[in-house]
Amino acid sequence: SYLYSFGSYGINFNGNSYIYNASYAPLNLQPNYTIAAMVYLNSYAGSPLIYSEGSPTNTLIFGVNTNGNLYAGVWNAKTTNNWVTSTSNLVVPLRRWTFVAFTLKNGGIDTGTATFYVDTKNQTLSSQEENNTASHYLGIGFNIGYLGSGQAFQGLNGSIANLQIYNKALTPQQINELYNNMYPAYASTEVSMGV
Repeated sequence: SYLYSFGSYGINFNGNSYIYNASYAPLNLQPNYTIAAMVYLNSYAGSPLIYSEGSPTNTLIFGVNTNGNLYAGVWNAKTTNNWVTSTSNLVVPLRRWTFVAFTLKNGGIDTGTATFYVDTKNQTLSSQEENNTASHYLGIGFNIGYLGSGQAFQGLNGSIANLQIYNKALTPQQINELYNNMYPAYASTEVSMGV
């Protein structure tokens, strides 16, 4: 079941624009969830984020690093080092619509199975549950931590469409169904944006 859905027709971001909600962080304290979207990236500059949550200091980030690898970072108040960052070897290509997803299954303190998806490829790594009682902000296309604590902006230059958040870790078969439902609608779409 959905926790959050956004941008069914696609929203353009110019690297400085963003969307946020100051009263809703649906994945905080959730041991199982899925984030899925169609993205169109013009650049990897600044490690652009697709989705973030925080207090508003970030406690969950999902995006692409400067090499194009899909990654997620999760903060848990009950762990020794607080942060667990998982970086996949899956690269999100530039200048084409791409399906991306991140699932967390059985998340807890320093434990959880993270699976990343880029189109039809996937990779499973370890992660943990987000745990910060103060988290109640979400950000799309940037780092929510920028607003309250001056963290790096990490703005996305490109587009995000069909961002969907579920309160369960979708199975590979369910992720494949999402891909098959989303990808054809965007595969032939050209997006012209300034860099």
